[in-house]
Amino acid sequence: MSRGSSSSRQQLNPLGKWLSLDWSRPERSYNPDVRDFLAGLLDYPKNQVVTEDVGGGGYPDIKLLTSEKVAWVVGDLKKDDAELNTESGRRKLWDQKRKYIEGLTQYVVFLTAHYLWIVLPTGDAVSGFEVPCNLSEITFDALREKLKFISYEQADHSHQWTTFIEGKLPYVYLKLDTPETLDQLRRDLQSSFTELGTAAEGAIAILIQEYKEFKRQEQEINRNLVDTGDTQRRALVRLRFKFDFHRHLFDDLLPRFEDQYGRDINAKGNQVEKRIQESFVADSVAVLVARVLFLRLIEDLGLTKKRRLSNGGPQDWAAFVDQLTGDAKALVQLVAEDVGRLYHEPFERNLFDWIYETNGALDEALQRLILRFN
Repeated sequence: MSRGSSSSRQQLNPLGKWLSLDWSRPERSYNPDVRDFLAGLLDYPKNQVVTEDVGGGGYPDIKLLTSEKVAWVVGDLKKDDAELNTESGRRKLWDQKRKYIEGLTQYVVFLTAHYLWIVLPTGDAVSGFEVPCNLSEITFDALREKLKFISYEQADHSHQWTTFIEGKLPYVYLKLDTPETLDQLRRDLQSSFTELGTAAEGAIAILIQEYKEFKRQEQEINRNLVDTGDTQRRALVRLRFKFDFHRHLFDDLLPRFEDQYGRDINAKGNQVEKRIQESFVADSVAVLVARVLFLRLIEDLGLTKKRRLSNGGPQDWAAFVDQLTGDAKALVQLVAEDVGRLYHEPFERNLFDWIYETNGALDEALQRLILRFN
């Protein structure tokens, strides 16, 4: 390319630069151009438009990341426009690339030299993309407006959760019939288990400090109000009521867990208490994930009359609450209470129900678990 043509390219908008590319190089050599095009078009920071630079078929060519580094849009680049110009070509491409869809993927983008096609995780074309968009026949501003729904402005978790409870996110059945989809479900479960575990560990660390503060205040009342009769008693009643949950957790639930499972903890000395708490948190998270998965599976299996965690169910819930729409815990508890009338055992009260009382510490991670199962 001459110096003059290079200079003129620099003055073009991202769409103009894309259309001016010479497509004679190997496909992967265009990854920097893909990154520049999508970042400029959709207002993403360049480090959140990830392109796959290593050969092999295990990863999508394109990932658009949310601010939480979640790949909510994945995609594939093909040099040849013919791959998108026929229905059979598009179906073949979809069948090849559907394996890249993860639990939090909401859109799949297919890009060629002159065409762009976007589908949902179901394989259905997004409205307005039933036929691939011809990039040569649209202006930059019109294309930005057409793609606003996958812009960086839309790529945050709170927006996606709002879209979900408004019933506007497509849902798919949990795929359990192939090794590939089972592996993806396992990865989604592991991701949520790790994320919820981290959130729960942070929550219990705060609760431990608050419990220590309770014990300090209790000792202070016992020391400073000795021989004051009702004054001391009332002060202790108020304090214990204020920290009622903390006392239940650390004076009742954790000792019972240690009594039941402590013998299985492989640790010695000062590490025993820490390992017991870690095991308690891990088991609590495992029970929560299992309950949500159970609730979701019985929907797909037709074992309940209504969908509650997918396909508009959360929209029905949001229709009669106002301040609880961001409280995923409240949604799960309500559904569990209802379904538990039919299926008692999975929802019996147990040592691990404390995890619902963590003052919103797990909300975002629990929301993502529900979204992964949508």
